[in-house]
Amino acid sequence: MRWLIAVLGLVLTGACSSHSDSDKGKSADDPAAAPSAQSDADLLGREIYDLVDRAMSYKSAHRGRLPRSLRELGVDALTRTTTRTLSISGGVPEIVVGFRTTSGRILTSCRGTNEILEDASLSGGEFSVSCTTTSGGSTTLRTRK
Repeated sequence: MRWLIAVLGLVLTGACSSHSDSDKGKSADDPAAAPSAQSDADLLGREIYDLVDRAMSYKSAHRGRLPRSLRELGVDALTRTTTRTLSISGGVPEIVVGFRTTSGRILTSCRGTNEILEDASLSGGEFSVSCTTTSGGSTTLRTRK
């Protein structure tokens, strides 16, 4: 029985090491290996869209009153990978979603208002988000819900 466990251990060790060796062969041109601003925007944009949609649904259900916090929406401000904030200015909700850790990322955060709902409905699901890069610049990217 011990020899069977030892053989299984060697087989599993070999499988793990051969997998990690194949990862070393990935080039910087490989989209799965290299981070991109678009992949960051897609991830953040989906969260922004969901939260803006929830905020506007809340407004419909509460006689035109927007939520004052994410807690009123039943949503946490922190996830495993992102931070989320809601602010209201002039009756317009703005959602900002950022990465908790920016190592390996091109973008630090993106933001959107209720305008992304209309944009997405008129553009086949695509909408624009304003993003901040890790270098401190800003850019606007198109993403999908």
